[in-house]
Amino acid sequence: ASRCVVTPAQDNAVAGRATTIGVSCADAHGNVLLAGGGGDFNLRAVASGPGPMSTRLVQGAGGAVQVECLATKAGLYSVAITCARSGAPLPGTPVQVEVDSEGVPDAAACTATLLSPAG
Repeated sequence: ASRCVVTPAQDNAVAGRATTIGVSCADAHGNVLLAGGGGDFNLRAVASGPGPMSTRLVQGAGGAVQVECLATKAGLYSVAITCARSGAPLPGTPVQVEVDSEGVPDAAACTATLLSPAG
């Protein structure tokens, strides 16, 4: 895990849309390890925060692995990325992911309240 580099998402995530965290790893000789390569490169990503956040590992360009994260509730989440075999955390993790609201009201979730009668 000491030869892994974690690249957090550049911008805040938006509720209901996936955001990615980049991970690139190399073995002790500097060889880039691919997702599942030789059975030695196995990662685990677990998120915690104000609501559920799904995480999945996907193969990125140039051997980098991406942790794709998706939450539907706005707030600050923490994504821990560890080596599946040893449980050792990758340097630079956990990664903080800020999820913003979509910014579009959902009519089914809105209520109107009369604050004062018209005079």
